[in-house]
Amino acid sequence: MQLYPPMKIKNTKIKNTPLLILCLVCVSPLLEAATIQFVDATEKAGINFRHVNGAEGAFHLPETLGAGGAFFDADNDGFLDIYLVNSGHWEKSPSAKQTTSALYRNNRDGTFTDITTPARVENLGNYGQGVACADYDNDGNVDLYVTNFGANVLYRNNGNGTFTDVTASAGVGDPGWSSSACFLDYNSDGHLDLFVVNYLVYSRDVPYLPCGEDGIHTYCHPSLFEGAPDRLYRNNGDGTFTDVSQAAGVGGIGGLFHGKGLGVVSADFNNDGAPDLYVANDDTRNDFFYNNGDGTFSEISLLAGCAYSFNGVAQAGMGVT
Repeated sequence: MQLYPPMKIKNTKIKNTPLLILCLVCVSPLLEAATIQFVDATEKAGINFRHVNGAEGAFHLPETLGAGGAFFDADNDGFLDIYLVNSGHWEKSPSAKQTTSALYRNNRDGTFTDITTPARVENLGNYGQGVACADYDNDGNVDLYVTNFGANVLYRNNGNGTFTDVTASAGVGDPGWSSSACFLDYNSDGHLDLFVVNYLVYSRDVPYLPCGEDGIHTYCHPSLFEGAPDRLYRNNGDGTFTDVSQAAGVGGIGGLFHGKGLGVVSADFNNDGAPDLYVANDDTRNDFFYNNGDGTFSEISLLAGCAYSFNGVAQAGMGVT
């Protein structure tokens, strides 16, 4: 490449080293001022939520997982509200305080108000795990889908500050152990579908052998349990969903399912206009479901190089963003 006008470059010695050092010292305060800092404003904001896992010495495996939360505009006022998922006590004894999930309305001044009860989104009687938000019925209001150890719950946003539990009529209860979920329009019909990630086949009523050593009881390792199949629900456009997991190729057909999922992200990874799915699995290979654009998916995690860690072993996929 020719430079115009021609430039002559020659070796020179730096004679003003002290000046250069002085310049660096002058710049450093600017760099320090640009540092991003976060301040814990939870108490000042009025958020007093506390997660309860119900652990009382029985070592139920769901106690080892935390719970999710989400920012979303529940009332369409342009300010993001907060929904926090709670788990709860296993035994509903009189001494055990009833726990609920919580919805905090943004007051637009840096504070929030707990509106869980009037909004009717308590997730009562359920052991909460995660939450996904989207306007699944295209009415302009963001709805909530809460994943649980036990039946999941779909809350339809009524647009007036309240929600209605429409799980039964929508057909998306999924009574297993669901850890995460996401909405996506996998078939490009303009209606958001629902993908639910399930973790393990586990029952609190089954007398599992105690785990631990030297007589010390502890939580059993997830490798001792079978993985639970994920589910894809197609939105029928009328408020109901249909389980198309097997037909779409994400429900265990051909040994492609690996289970033990703890997180999912949906994105169009190859820019073909069809959203794909990546599922982070625990103690087994991850799943990368490539959207074929015809209502089916192909699991290509090995080909894409994301099935295992860089050294070829299964990861403890605790989540993905």
